[in-house]
Amino acid sequence: MSIGLQALKRVSILLLVSFSIYVLGNRRRSSPSLPEGSREASGTALAGARPQKEGLDSAAFREPYKIAIGAFYAICVQRAFETSIQTLDQSPLDVQFEAGSLSVHVTSQQIVLICQLLAMLIWMGLYYINNVRIYLLIPEGKPFRRKVTHIVLTIALAQFYFLGATIGSPSVNQLLLILGILVIDAVFPLAIGAVRSRRTRLIWVLRGSVQAAFVLWILLFVPAAHYVQVRWSVIMLLLMLVQLFVIAPLESHYMRRRNRLA
Repeated sequence: MSIGLQALKRVSILLLVSFSIYVLGNRRRSSPSLPEGSREASGTALAGARPQKEGLDSAAFREPYKIAIGAFYAICVQRAFETSIQTLDQSPLDVQFEAGSLSVHVTSQQIVLICQLLAMLIWMGLYYINNVRIYLLIPEGKPFRRKVTHIVLTIALAQFYFLGATIGSPSVNQLLLILGILVIDAVFPLAIGAVRSRRTRLIWVLRGSVQAAFVLWILLFVPAAHYVQVRWSVIMLLLMLVQLFVIAPLESHYMRRRNRLA
């Protein structure tokens, strides 16, 4: 195996471990904490509040759904890297050093693989921000809502796992998996309930419906033999970059502004 593939394996393991630590750390930081005003209370009140905080932390730690989602999420990322490594192992990059200059020859299949891998990693990051993070905000006092949302997320992440196995090999099955994830994302506001405002949920549904309609249009009107063309994978990556650097910041700015006005 080439040095580049060994480095890619190390990077995938590092990203997997880092993401797992981040998810678990974010889960512990999101647990309820005592208000700052309690510092002015008497020593007896502080002593009584400390066990309550510890009880909340231990209850959050025992919450099985958060741990399961975090583990499943890490497995999906790992599957995408494994598929990419196996593909590059069969047709490694042609990297040469000649007279002090670096020469890299990349085939169209390798470009498709790289674009799809980056697109999936960005998509899963956005899915954590838009879906998994909101799932973690559902109050523990609504167990039925949490279970329904957990089931919906599990179905979507299962499709992400199988999507990771198709990285670099565009096909009808790959587009069907993408379509399935987009449809689930479009109906996700129905699962989370009133965690977000009605206007935000409506925009969410419309956005997911438009994205699903675009993929459906490709399935219906673009020949399957054209899926392997580089341009479709580049378009997929560009759409993810637009959502990451344009749409996501705008939505975050809108939510912060709305919270300040509330």
